[in-house]
Amino acid sequence: MQRAEQSRVWASRDAGASSSAQPTRGDLAVCLQEALDRANERIQELEAERQAGGVATLQA
Repeated sequence: MQRAEQSRVWASRDAGASSSAQPTRGDLAVCLQEALDRANERIQELEAERQAGGVATLQA
């Protein structure tokens, strides 16, 4: 999924979410997987910057 498409999906999902709503177990799993996907994407971006000689570093 392209980054712009992901952003649109997240924005539409956020717009429909109620702060008082409790997610069901399936929704929580989807939410956690999406967060993990975003984190992994960011790690890849930082690694690419580091390998290209950028100033961004990833520290464990």
